[in-house]
Amino acid sequence: MPMTFCKSVLLVAVSSASLVAQRQTWIVGSGGFPTLQAAFDAPQVADGDLVVVRPGTYAGAVLTKGLLVRGDPGAVLDDGLPMITPPAVLQVTGLTAAQAVEIAGFEVRHGQIHAQNCAGPVVLDDLRFVQNPPNMIQIDVVALQVDGCPWVSLTRADTQFRVVRATTSNLALEDCSIVSRDGWFSQFLIVWPQGPALEVDHCSLSLASTSLRGSSLGGSAAIGCGSPALVATDSFIGVAATCVLQAGGGPIGGGCSIPALEFQGRGAVVVDPAASLIGSNSPPVGGIVPVTRAVPELGATALTTGSQASGVVVASPGDLFAVLLGVARAPVFFPPLDGGLGLDLSQPLLTVAAGVLSGASTNWSLAVPSQPDLLGVMVGLQSVAGTGTLVLSNPLVRLLR
Repeated sequence: MPMTFCKSVLLVAVSSASLVAQRQTWIVGSGGFPTLQAAFDAPQVADGDLVVVRPGTYAGAVLTKGLLVRGDPGAVLDDGLPMITPPAVLQVTGLTAAQAVEIAGFEVRHGQIHAQNCAGPVVLDDLRFVQNPPNMIQIDVVALQVDGCPWVSLTRADTQFRVVRATTSNLALEDCSIVSRDGWFSQFLIVWPQGPALEVDHCSLSLASTSLRGSSLGGSAAIGCGSPALVATDSFIGVAATCVLQAGGGPIGGGCSIPALEFQGRGAVVVDPAASLIGSNSPPVGGIVPVTRAVPELGATALTTGSQASGVVVASPGDLFAVLLGVARAPVFFPPLDGGLGLDLSQPLLTVAAGVLSGASTNWSLAVPSQPDLLGVMVGLQSVAGTGTLVLSNPLVRLLR
């Protein structure tokens, strides 16, 4: 639906730590570095540079620089070790607050991506996690592990029987499908279930346009029950309207009671009334009484300097809303507004566009500044909507291209 603008302002300024002086492009594969690790370790490859990975299969690597790593179609990360507990095929570790990493465009086989102890943002986009070939004996098949990172964004990700886990981190999922593998027990076959699709412990978690499904159990000799889609401990959870969380079922003929979202400890769960949470013989949420209220949802395309950015806001018809583009930061609670703020308000905003929702979802657009020094800058994008209390949407992190 068209958007009616109330106002549009343009303030172009970012912190000096966010600027990229001059980005270089490097190649891995044909005509370039032979491996990812060789590129990451090369002294001439510096923070802010772009690493383009040609089609092919590449072994694991450890990344400690603030690089943009993009795979061409056909680029595959594979440690080649279909083990019970596969190691990290790509590890991002030790980033400073002035560094940022983007990993995009890969198929990831067997191994996991592991982000740990990163003060700067880690953006993971357009990733497909698979088991190739499927390995029935793998018990712990993790697609993404996040530990001690204040800002990790996972967008446009699809996991085939792979799960996501996070501890002591801020994690945002947008347009993701995470399906845990089912278990099957019989006299002749054992396939181990994987449990919840997503587990978080001491985290802030934002879900938008995301589907989660826990593992089920089947077979004539099935033991135990299936799993929730999401298990959270001592965390703050926000579930937007277009999300689907579905618990796995128990054994055939079993009476298991499994919520879609199982909560333990202290924290809060906020669920938009339009979100779909499906328990198995159970209420949708267990362990806590969720707060049910509108959770505005923001979606956006890639951001290119000097062009129009666009996307959609999902909220209540008639709500006032604003889309803010500024310097990204780890989400923090901002008392004047309801929700976690993912923008650094100590820095001037780049662009603000505002309007009124003409329906449950409304298209928006805004002009991205055309400045050479903005190329490669990691920015935050967030909307605020409401008529009385103003509520923040899911925060997005995008790279200016």
